[in-house]
Order: sequence, then structure tokens, then C-alpha cells
Amino acid sequence: SGGACAVPLNDTLSTEDNVKPACAPSESGETDAEADAKEELGPVEIEAIDDFANMKLDQEVYRGIIALGFEKPSCIQQKAIPAFLKYKRDIIAQAQSGTGKTATFSVSLVQTIDETSDDLQGIIMAPTRELAGQIYSVITSLAQYTKRRILLVSGGGSVRECACLLYTSPSPR
Repeated sequence: SGGACAVPLNDTLSTEDNVKPACAPSESGETDAEADAKEELGPVEIEAIDDFANMKLDQEVYRGIIALGFEKPSCIQQKAIPAFLKYKRDIIAQAQSGTGKTATFSVSLVQTIDETSDDLQGIIMAPTRELAGQIYSVITSLAQYTKRRILLVSGGGSVRECACLLYTSPSPR
């Protein structure tokens, strides 16, 4: 592991690549998640993990990462994936375009899905069908060696049909 990307989760960050708990600030300027992190955990610092192999990912998820051509995690991936997996909290992760944010939240979500459960365990919302399709492509590639069910539901079609897909989509393999 490396410390070059370590970022405290409960500070207000203004760096280019930063990670902090999500939620809107209260009147005091502190989010509920930030207050909870301080109360439950004290000051929280996430140490960057500079290799996907050291992130304690399922072997099948790691295979998906390698199949997508990722060799080393970007700075945002080094911080945000371990933060999400360790604390299992919503986070806000900001980074410049092209730094791997889609893969960051996709790896985090795919890793946390319980393959043995038929419950809906995650939703990714995107503002356009095109972006939703791009995200779907990344997340299905990451999950290709797993038994996790991934489904794309987008606007422009029948709401009833989309809802039925959520309940009846067969498990992969």
C-alpha cells in the first residue's frame, strides 16, 4: 500500500481527487455522515491501496478488472474503493474526467453484491441513456466472471416492462 493518496474522510476537501462521506451539509456545515463518522470512528483516514490485487476483492471481480485492461488503480480508485468497501457508507468521490470514476463505483458495487440474494442491492442512476449504457457496459464487464445479476433499465420504454425485468430477470449462468 502507499500513502501518497491518503485522504481524511471527515475533512472538507478541495483537492483534485478527494473522497468524503455523502449527504447535504446541515446548518452547521457538517453532513450527517461526517458527524456519524466523527462520532463512531473518530478521525477517519483512508490509506491508498496502489494495487487491485491488495484490495481484498473477490477473485472473479479481480478477473473482471484485469479483463477490462486495468493494471494499476488510479489515485481516485486507490482511495475510494477501499473507503467504500471498508466503511460500507455512501461516499462522494471527485476526480477529473478520464480518471476511472465509473470503474471506481462499479468495482465497489459489484464487490458488495451478495450473489446468493435475489434482493435488489444497488442502483446506479445516470442522467442520459447514453451514459447509462456506458456504465452498464463497464459494470457487466467487471461482473462477467461472477453470478451477479446486472440489469439496464432506462427511460423511453414501458415502465411495467422495466419493473417486470427487475423481478423476472434470470440469474446469469
